[in-house]
Amino acid sequence: MSAPAPDVSRPCLEATGSIPSATITHLSIAPASGWGPIHYAEQSSGKWRAWATFRDTDDVTRVVQAYETSRQRAEIRLIAKLGDRARHELTATTRVSSLADLWLEEISLEGGIVTQTVDRYTGCLRQTVLPAFGDLLIGELTVGRLDRFLKTLAKAKPSQARNAKVVLKQMLSMAVRHGAISANPVREVGQLPRPRRPINTLTLDELDTIRAAIETRQRRRTTGPRRNGNLADIVELMLATGARIGEVLAFRWQNIDLDDDDCPTATICGTIIFIKGQGFSRQDHPKTDAGFRTVILPDFAVNVLWRRFNDRPHPVRGHHRLVLQRQLTECVAAAFVVAEAGLVLSSAAPA
Repeated sequence: MSAPAPDVSRPCLEATGSIPSATITHLSIAPASGWGPIHYAEQSSGKWRAWATFRDTDDVTRVVQAYETSRQRAEIRLIAKLGDRARHELTATTRVSSLADLWLEEISLEGGIVTQTVDRYTGCLRQTVLPAFGDLLIGELTVGRLDRFLKTLAKAKPSQARNAKVVLKQMLSMAVRHGAISANPVREVGQLPRPRRPINTLTLDELDTIRAAIETRQRRRTTGPRRNGNLADIVELMLATGARIGEVLAFRWQNIDLDDDDCPTATICGTIIFIKGQGFSRQDHPKTDAGFRTVILPDFAVNVLWRRFNDRPHPVRGHHRLVLQRQLTECVAAAFVVAEAGLVLSSAAPA
């Protein structure tokens, strides 16, 4: 005879550790290595969220949460996660979802990974890894199971499969360090296919077409923000330097040397990034270490930069300002249009 389902109208006794729930509701913090009352909320997606505060061994109280298709399922999953956490260690019987939470906390505290990378890892976990493995135990992640999953995923979404492999490898490395498993099974997974992308270069005729398309766009009357010359200048600087879109947008006047008429240069030493909840900002280093470089500017880029330099609102005090300072968000949005060359070229057709 199966056990009766727990009453989800209030936190069940097991959900509050060794202290009765009536006692915990009067505490401002959770008991050491335990957790407080469980709370519930139905999400707009139809799923239920269950959460509780957990007081870790470092005496910091953190929120632990779980999502499921019903309130009861969310509570059961949360209690399992809390139970794993209360054991103070990872074992082969710890659920993968609990390992994922601890791993995200670890990389966030270490500070060696930039915020946008942590956001990308979190998205990969929620969209790819946890739907496939979240309910399994760490010890159930065998080489064969991981190999089949990643190679099947790679057939349809090779980039997503590579990201999932990176996340799984780092998570299970943490499990190895904590003694939950003796070896990392992801290390034995076969090489994922990496399709070669054809290298395309623009011809001079195509460059003329792009420039004409941008000029037509600037003259066309439409509703919305007033159009300016930002898009055209972005394209010219990208052509002149070979830099990424974000690197061009990150140029500051201190990175530009136009004083030497024989050898004007631009130093690429930053990029524009987007951080969730904060928006666009300048990062003081390129995407990779090899991205630091100085390039010689052709005449058409020098003309663009001199024009923008002379148009600065504060020529003397603007040394640290961005070259494309005006309406940065609009610059970013317009620049990403350039990345879709087909879109730009198609707009060249007569209206």
